[in-house]
Amino acid sequence: MKSTLAAIAITLALLLMLLGCNTAQQVGYRAQQSNPTIAVQPETPTVTTPKSNWRVQDSEINPIDGARDQILVLEANESSRYSRNRIDLVLCFHNGKLYTGQHVGARLDVDGFVTSDSGAVRLKFDDEKPIQENWSASDSHEALFPYGRESHFLVQLLHHKRLAMEFSYYEKASQTVTFDLTGLADDMKAAGLHDPTIEVKAAGARASSANAAAEKREAACKADYARDPFAKSSNCEYQ
Repeated sequence: MKSTLAAIAITLALLLMLLGCNTAQQVGYRAQQSNPTIAVQPETPTVTTPKSNWRVQDSEINPIDGARDQILVLEANESSRYSRNRIDLVLCFHNGKLYTGQHVGARLDVDGFVTSDSGAVRLKFDDEKPIQENWSASDSHEALFPYGRESHFLVQLLHHKRLAMEFSYYEKASQTVTFDLTGLADDMKAAGLHDPTIEVKAAGARASSANAAAEKREAACKADYARDPFAKSSNCEYQ
């Protein structure tokens, strides 16, 4: 009898243990369901495109030959001190490339009378040292442009953020205006316009090499002349 009761007691204990384990597993499962793990997604970096003040005009297509002309205009932060009208930087492109040669590709519209005699200008890009140049006047005498250096000027605009420019109207005091150049590279790329940076740098390297060679020949010529003023020298082009 005692052994029977003992067996019954052991069986009941085992049943209670099994019930307890099942209850704990169910509680843990419900806890997992009520508190699911939330994966933290990495934040996507925000890319802010700099605001551009350039006005990109719609391109004009020549109905005869299909040539494409397009103009970009940037208004100065200051107006003319004499007429209170605006002063603009203007870039003109033909078939995607800056106009050069007989056509003016880059100019400063001053809304006033200027001449080539008053074409001395000073330029300052960002925090660099000022540059003095002589610009030509347009036939209308209402604009100045860097004759023969238009592509170089465009490259300067592309690789700087700010331009300060000093010029003079005919027989008037000089005036300084500033331009925010931000966004030019993006605007040109979006419009399919050519960036001449590579060509301009290559041309500059060739010119520097040629100048160095010329200086070397001149020094050699002077040395030859000092040794014998009457002897011919291959280094002296004037003999």
